[in-house]
Amino acid sequence: MPTPSRITIEIRNVVNQLISNASVKVKIWRGADAIQSLEELRTPTTIDLQPGFTMIDITVKSSDYISEWGTLKFNSETPAFRWVCTKPDWLLTENDMNVNLQIPIGNIRFAPIVNIPENTIVKPTFNPMGVLVTDNIYRGVNLLNADVHMRVLQKPAIGDPNSPDWDRFKTEKIPVRLADRGNWLVLEYGKFSGPGFLIGVWAPHNYMGDSPPVVLQILPNTSSPRYPADERNFTGIYPYGCVANEGQIPKNKNKGEYELSQCRQAYVELTSNRSLIEYKIVYQLYASRKDLFQGPYGPIVITISPPLLNDGSGVLRDPFTHRDGAGRLIAEVLRFLWSNKLTLSRQYMGTSKIRLQPPYPRIEEARSIMGPVGFPEKCITTVVCHSAAVIPTLLLAAPKSYQKWPEKFSRSLYGGGNEYCNSNWINTWVIDGVGRDSGGVYGQPKIGSDTTKTWDNWRKETGTTMIRRLEFVYAEAGLSLQDLPGVIDKRRISAPRSGKSGWIEEGNDDQVSWLRMSNTYLQSASPEKSNIPQFVDAKDKEAGKKAHNKIYEIGIGYAAARRK
Repeated sequence: MPTPSRITIEIRNVVNQLISNASVKVKIWRGADAIQSLEELRTPTTIDLQPGFTMIDITVKSSDYISEWGTLKFNSETPAFRWVCTKPDWLLTENDMNVNLQIPIGNIRFAPIVNIPENTIVKPTFNPMGVLVTDNIYRGVNLLNADVHMRVLQKPAIGDPNSPDWDRFKTEKIPVRLADRGNWLVLEYGKFSGPGFLIGVWAPHNYMGDSPPVVLQILPNTSSPRYPADERNFTGIYPYGCVANEGQIPKNKNKGEYELSQCRQAYVELTSNRSLIEYKIVYQLYASRKDLFQGPYGPIVITISPPLLNDGSGVLRDPFTHRDGAGRLIAEVLRFLWSNKLTLSRQYMGTSKIRLQPPYPRIEEARSIMGPVGFPEKCITTVVCHSAAVIPTLLLAAPKSYQKWPEKFSRSLYGGGNEYCNSNWINTWVIDGVGRDSGGVYGQPKIGSDTTKTWDNWRKETGTTMIRRLEFVYAEAGLSLQDLPGVIDKRRISAPRSGKSGWIEEGNDDQVSWLRMSNTYLQSASPEKSNIPQFVDAKDKEAGKKAHNKIYEIGIGYAAARRK
């Protein structure tokens, strides 16, 4: 192949739309000598390449996106590494002596970080304008270099209902160690100036297969006083505000002041609590699918921290209840991970580590040389919801043709036609999904309900990349035994098995799995503390209520499990 004589540079967003207001600064090298220096070129732009060039530095700017900088190296004598670059999300194609370079830019960035002594006196809602870190870890998130032994349910899951402990289920106890398998990231999305949406991401070093597995975790509503309300144009109260933990006594009662150690950073901790600390859905995924997630290979888990607004409108779910909005978020995360070599496909070796040095995290990489191959155009999307999060998930599952784009969000910045949460959306997992307010109960998959119709229509949509599957795991809070589920033929569900532990039922067909149990089935008179998760203590006065959350600690693993 001849040495190229011309390069055309295009700047696009993550859903492959050309950006009209972008410019590039280009410096071209021959060895150690700069032979061309071009400032503020409007794109697309075509540049003549002088003979003997070896390297091209490119800086991209746009008023609506985060600036990017990268280097492209050329070596005609090594065909296997003819082009290598620092940004593997760039996409280069050659046609004779012409080169076309597409550079995607986005609006995902590391959230700012701050290191504040825990004995600092603060007045809630204290706003540190960044994520709290201590000793090179996000506050409260320590991926210990030790095994966490996870109990995960098998399929089928029913054991002996008379068992006082885990034998009431069919389970496996699987050791999971995450410390050397990926990185926990706290990111901001959107709103170029000032705080954006807070996103927690588990980023494995690698993924298996042609398309990365992506789990989009939609969380239940946030509410006051546990979560401080903020303006629609976030001021930093969302997502960084710190509130006093329940039951804490102020250090200065007159001023309402506390030590920082008595406070929690509510919106930030919500994402890690769901993913790694209490509910451990990342651990559940690794334990349940050890056939897929071994060594550096794992799932990408994206968790949106939903902001509570102070204008009385409640929790802001837009633009993520529209398939283009949720898909755009997935695309933004994929580009960010690929661009920074945090998550790559299986052929690329090495790891990238994060050093938490304020004001922003820094990436320390030791990864394979890569060419400008572009970031993944497809993924295998799984949407997960628990409790009241079923309501925004149902909005997302409505046919795309019925969905109206939210007017307060720029479609060019937050949407754009894409398939990441449309034809790529293959799995939906609903864990005790139910919404309640003064008007009643919503989102239950009863026979003949609008909820059941939505799930059935989603399952039957055509044009998807794989057969769609629905997984339902319920306790009594979500759907009592008196209510029959409509999402699966009742003839496919086993008659409830009862015993000293309570009752449980299970069923499946080609596209739907169903597991439901009594609240008592998640309780034990003497929970074994070495088990993760632990049963609810039956002596607890709120044991029945706690079953609604406890089922999320086992439901993800069950939903992910392969049927035996």
